[in-house]
Amino acid sequence: MWIYIVITLLSEGWCLAQGNTNSNTSVISNSTASPPKVYVNRKAVYNLGSTVELQCSNRTWIKTMFVIWDIELKHKKCRISLSDDGQRGDSCNDGKSIQNNSNGHLFLHIPNFSASDVGAYKCELVYTGGNDNYITEVDVTAPPDVSAWLERRSNKMVAVCRAERGKPAANISWSPAGNDSVTQQQDPDGSVTVESQLEIPEHMDPENLTCIVRHQFWDQEKNLVPKLREGQVSLCWTHEYTKFSFDQVVSGIFISNLLVL
Repeated sequence: MWIYIVITLLSEGWCLAQGNTNSNTSVISNSTASPPKVYVNRKAVYNLGSTVELQCSNRTWIKTMFVIWDIELKHKKCRISLSDDGQRGDSCNDGKSIQNNSNGHLFLHIPNFSASDVGAYKCELVYTGGNDNYITEVDVTAPPDVSAWLERRSNKMVAVCRAERGKPAANISWSPAGNDSVTQQQDPDGSVTVESQLEIPEHMDPENLTCIVRHQFWDQEKNLVPKLREGQVSLCWTHEYTKFSFDQVVSGIFISNLLVL
């Protein structure tokens, strides 16, 4: 009976040991597996033509082992890297470079920022004790080209104000205010053209009308007074703003030419 008991205990002991071995193997496998990288997402907007210093982390260069920028732009993907032994890598070849400032912080230098630099900038910085991972979505602010003019449509005069290829879209208003119609057209590069059309009331002198364009690229708004384009006949106003008809204006020009002849 004692033999039976001993054998049973040994058998149970072996089973327990086998179970523990499997459990320890599983734990070791999980602990040695590389954890997934966790990226912190950020957004940044820069003015067209500006110099950009895109910072990856607050770690200083003294504690950094290496830093890698994986850049995904609209028309290409490339990488820029720097290690603590001074080795550099650059597959972008477009003027971007990794530099450090007076405080020892590393940053990606982007000269003359343009629409082609818009994209996702993924940074990994490895230092003694850990690593930092960031993704920065970078966009551009571009000022629009502005213009304003008058158009004759049938017996009406229409003022047109346009802000072309701005990013983001510009805001257009009129002084004095009126019931204008606004259209927007988005270009393939993300810029937006905005156009506002305002029908001028008969009692209003167009010289007193101003188009006001606002855009976040500018410190001040742009004011434009619309004028008739070349080749169009102007309306005539007396001091009391009494409008002559188009036929009267043309007849007056014809009679003047007869008198000259």
